[in-house]
Formats: sequence, C-alpha cells, structure tokens
Amino acid sequence: MPYKDKEKQTAYYKEWAIKNPKKVRNKYIKQRYNITGEEYDALFKASPFCEICSIKEATCLDHCHYTGKVRGVLCMGCNIALGHIEDSVTILEKAIIYLEERS
Repeated sequence: MPYKDKEKQTAYYKEWAIKNPKKVRNKYIKQRYNITGEEYDALFKASPFCEICSIKEATCLDHCHYTGKVRGVLCMGCNIALGHIEDSVTILEKAIIYLEERS
C-alpha cells in the first residue's frame, strides 16, 4: 500500500511483518537462497546433524557465495570454517597436509 508519508509506510510494513512472520521468513529464504520455506525446512529435517562433522546440530544452511547454490546443512563451526577459507579447496587441502604433518 503506497503512502506519501514515509513514516506511515514504514509503520504499516512493520505492523504487517509482525502479523505475518511466516511470510517474512519465507520471503527472506527465497531472496537469500532461492528456495521455498518448505524446501528449507526439509533440508534440516533430512540432515539434523552437520554434514561435515556429524556431531553438532545443523543450524546453518550452507551455500556457495559465487553461484548461490545451496550445498547442505552445517553446524555453525563448520560453516564459519568454510567461510574463513573462502570455500577454497586448495586452502583446505593445505590445511589437511598441515594437520597431518604436525599432529
């Protein structure tokens, strides 16, 4: 609903968002990951534990920042680790060698 008054428009949308949390969530998921809310929920139901460490509860939806493609569900630690190595297989391979040589 277009308003000439920006404050009224902002208030309207804030009120709408409070009344429609599922729509807000689903819109965010669609914009961020290009999947539906149902697909998002199904991924976590299918893989309740991290797909890398298999120990911790999966709380993050992992996706490629270059292609936008959803890869799977991870725990926060594993997701952050991939982010810190910038999704680089080369860096990950070097890290494996480092750990194997120094453990």
